[in-house]
Amino acid sequence: MQITYYIDTDQIKPDNQNITYFDSKIDSNNWVTLFSKKFDLPEDEVTEFLNNILNNDNLLEFVVMRDNYTLQATACFIRGEKENEALLTAIFANEGYLSKLLSKLKVVAEKYGYNRLLVTFTHLDEDSPLIDTYVETGFKKLA
Repeated sequence: MQITYYIDTDQIKPDNQNITYFDSKIDSNNWVTLFSKKFDLPEDEVTEFLNNILNNDNLLEFVVMRDNYTLQATACFIRGEKENEALLTAIFANEGYLSKLLSKLKVVAEKYGYNRLLVTFTHLDEDSPLIDTYVETGFKKLA
């Protein structure tokens, strides 16, 4: 099942301090391990997913948040189908980091002229606690 949620960037407080971008030399192995454990996926599938992201012509930015060199949150900023929408993929945030990550993503969205961020969940049911976290942060289900 595929479920899409959105948030308009005017609902997010910006934070342009210390925006950090994915560095494949530093982050690749940690990212694969993090995603495979969090979503219970084989590492080879996650590695392939990462390679597809990094080679995507529509990838605009790959934002990461680290705490003591440990990845705490990541999101890929992909050009959306509509002019004002961007798709977030490979989004992950440890507890307490989603709002902080969104504050960074607002700055990136404004840089490219986007005012709506979309997240599509492909491996979760609507009653997933993870989706509840996004709703609590301000995301709404796309009709």
